Amino acid sequence: MKSNAFVLSALALLVVVADLAGQVIKVAGAGEGYASEKIEVFLLSDPITARLNPVTVVKCDSAGSFAFEIPATERYTTLYLKSGTYMFKILVSAGKEYNVSLPPFVPIKPEDSGNPFFSPATLIPFVTNDSADINNLAGQFDKRFFEVMTGVAERVANKTKLNEIPRLLESLNTVTGLSEDKFYRDYVTFRMIMLNAVSYGEYPGRKEDSVMINMRFYPENPAYTDLIGYLFRDYFRVLLSGPEARHLEAAIKKSSLAGCEEVFLKDGKIVNRELGHYVVLLNMYNGFYNGLFDAGILSRMLDSAATNGATRYIRDLASTLKENVFRMKKGSPLPQFSLPDTSGKVVTPATYRDKYLLIVFIGGTGQETLSELSLLKSWYEKYREKLALAVIVAGDEYGKISGYFRQRGYRWNFLDASGAPFITNQFEIRLLPGFVLADPEGRLAEDYCPLPSENLEGLIARLKGPG
Repeated sequence: MKSNAFVLSALALLVVVADLAGQVIKVAGAGEGYASEKIEVFLLSDPITARLNPVTVVKCDSAGSFAFEIPATERYTTLYLKSGTYMFKILVSAGKEYNVSLPPFVPIKPEDSGNPFFSPATLIPFVTNDSADINNLAGQFDKRFFEVMTGVAERVANKTKLNEIPRLLESLNTVTGLSEDKFYRDYVTFRMIMLNAVSYGEYPGRKEDSVMINMRFYPENPAYTDLIGYLFRDYFRVLLSGPEARHLEAAIKKSSLAGCEEVFLKDGKIVNRELGHYVVLLNMYNGFYNGLFDAGILSRMLDSAATNGATRYIRDLASTLKENVFRMKKGSPLPQFSLPDTSGKVVTPATYRDKYLLIVFIGGTGQETLSELSLLKSWYEKYREKLALAVIVAGDEYGKISGYFRQRGYRWNFLDASGAPFITNQFEIRLLPGFVLADPEGRLAEDYCPLPSENLEGLIARLKGPG
C-alpha cells in the first residue's frame, strides 16, 4: 500500500510539474512619478515565516512604466513589488498576465532609509486588464473587512457597544457578493469565520466553521492561511497547559507527527491530516521564537515533517522552514557571493579560506559607519594573521564610497555589490553597517557578530589561530 501511495504521489507531482513547465507569469504596470525608479520584486517564501525571497530588480522607463516575467513554479503564489514607501502585493497564478496601476510614487524619507524598523505600506494594486481579477475583488473586500474588524475588536476588547456588532457585520454585505468566483467566495468565507471568532468567540462551537477549515487544506488561498494562523498560532501552548499536555510533550520529544495527530483528534478541532501537520509546523516555528522549544527540538521535528509530512506541500514547507530558520545560524555554510574588487578581480568566500573572515557591509559614509570602521581600523592589524577582512559596498555608489575610505588610509579589500542588489537580504543584514563572521571552513562562526563598538575585538581575540 505504501509503495502504491508513493507511486501515485510521484505521478501527481509529475502532472503538476508538467502542467507548469514553460509557463510564466507576466506583470506590467505604470504610475505617476515612477520614471527611472527601481522596483524590487519578491516572492513570498511561505505563509508561516512570511519571508520574502528576492527575484529581480526592474527599472521603470522614462514614462514610469515597467514590465517583467518570471517562471511559474506554483499554481498560485504571492508576488511583492517594493518601490519607495510602498510594498505592492499581488496574488498571481501560472500563465496569467497582470497589468497593474500604481498610486503616485512616494520616495522614502532620508531618516527612514536606514531605519530597520521602517515598514513600507502594503497595498493591493488594481489590475487593469481584468476588472474581475481576484486582487481587485479581495482588495475591495479587505478594505471594508479590516475597517469592520477594527471596530469589532475595539468593542469586544473594551466590552462596550456590543449591540453594534451585528450592524457592523451586516455592513459587509455590500462586498461579500462581488463575484461568484469560487476562489473569491472561499476567500470571503474564511475572512468571515475569522471575524465571527473575534466577534463572539464561538469557534469551535460553530460546527459549520469547523467543517469548512477541515474539509480541505487550502494553502493557496491567503485568507485560509490567515485564518489558520489566527485560530491555531498558540495551539501548542494551550494544549501544553491542558489534559493532553503529557501526550503532546512526548510527541514533540519524539518528533512524532502521528503523536501530535492523536492529541489533535482527542481535542476535536483538527481532523484533516494535512491541516494538522501544517499546525504542527506553525506551532514549532512560533514556539522556537517564543522560547517554548530549543533549536534541537525544532530541527528534529522539521526533519521528521520533511520526510513524513502528509503531502508534498507539507514536506517542502518543512524543508523551507528549516532553511529559513537555520541558514544564518552558527555552523551553517556562509552564503556565497561573487563580487569584483577595486582592480576588477572577482572575489568569493573561497578566496579567504584558511582564515577567519570578517565581512563588513556598508552603504554610505554616515557617522555610524565612520565610527564603527574607525574603531575596527584601530585594532585590525593585530589579528591579520588569523583574520581576513572584506568590505562589501551595497548600493550604486561603490566608486564614491570606496574612494572615500581609501583616501583616509583604509587599505582594505572593498567589494562592489552594485550588481548584487539583494546582497543584504542574502545575509539578512537589516542595518548598515552590518558584520558577519565566518570560520576558516567557510561556516558561520557566530549567530550574531557584534559591532566593533560592542567589543567585536574581544570575540576576535578569543579565536584560535596564529597571532
